Amino acid sequence: MEFASKQVKPSEKILDAGAGDRRYKKYFFHARYEATDFKDVLDNFFTDIFNHSSKIKYDFICSLDKISKPNGSYDAIINTQVLEHVEYPQKVINEFYRILKPGGKLFLTTPHTV
Repeated sequence: MEFASKQVKPSEKILDAGAGDRRYKKYFFHARYEATDFKDVLDNFFTDIFNHSSKIKYDFICSLDKISKPNGSYDAIINTQVLEHVEYPQKVINEFYRILKPGGKLFLTTPHTV
């Protein structure tokens, strides 16, 4: 994540898509950070396992293949260890590129091939 942090300038807007507990926010204090997650994950992951979903604040909740933001809204998107949990990963990737500005950066990781 340090690599991604160095690629994002202070004035740039970054979306943490599938932010979970927002653990990567600390790497992007210098940028305009927004966090989102999808409702099914929030209901199951945080309520059942950690029981602290009300303590975590998101900028918005959405399906990652239907993000309610205009085209070209973000300079960068981070998506770590999330894509393998969605039904249609290619739709999610297409949506990321739709909301990225031209020349925007996508930082994506998965634990295995999707």
